[in-house]
Amino acid sequence: MQAAALVVFLGALLGLLHATPLPSESVLPTQENFDLDRFMGKWYSVAKASTCPLWLKHKEDSAVGTLELDKQTSANTISVTKTKSRHGVCKQSSHEYQLTQTPGRFQYYFSKWDADVDMYVVDTDYDEYALVVKHKHKRNSDKKGSNVTLYGRTPVLPDAVIETFRRVVTEQGMTEDHIGIKKNKGECSPGDVDTPATPVTPVA
Repeated sequence: MQAAALVVFLGALLGLLHATPLPSESVLPTQENFDLDRFMGKWYSVAKASTCPLWLKHKEDSAVGTLELDKQTSANTISVTKTKSRHGVCKQSSHEYQLTQTPGRFQYYFSKWDADVDMYVVDTDYDEYALVVKHKHKRNSDKKGSNVTLYGRTPVLPDAVIETFRRVVTEQGMTEDHIGIKKNKGECSPGDVDTPATPVTPVA
């Protein structure tokens, strides 16, 4: 899918900020002829764009994490396991994404933020990258937010893919300050703690 088409697909992001929570009808177009089976497996979160104050504060230290998708026996859900290093500690969380009537669109509840999430796979080639838009609406509140995440089958993607992501996000009204290219620090295991290097004292 060409960058121009992505601009059209993501053009509704600004409008989503004022949308009602989790509309029954699809708001964004998803990947044409979306293939759920090909989308399963491991992805790496390579880059993200968001106006969330917490993201803006910590994006420079954000590390590449993993997202593992597994289709369940139930035809209506997929299990999701996220692993990432946060504030120097490796953490893992599990979720269930609900399938919708629109292929490539999922919905789930994000307990940490007490929010319902609408997720759209707007572009993917399945073998290298996926571009995902998420719209969150906090329950019992008017607070809403959206982000764009670039996933890869490997933790490092070609410059051309990164630049397409960067250009599309910028054209949606977000500035360069909202974009974070995550650091590839290698995969971690739950409970791992980053230990700062001990300074070496010169021998007199």
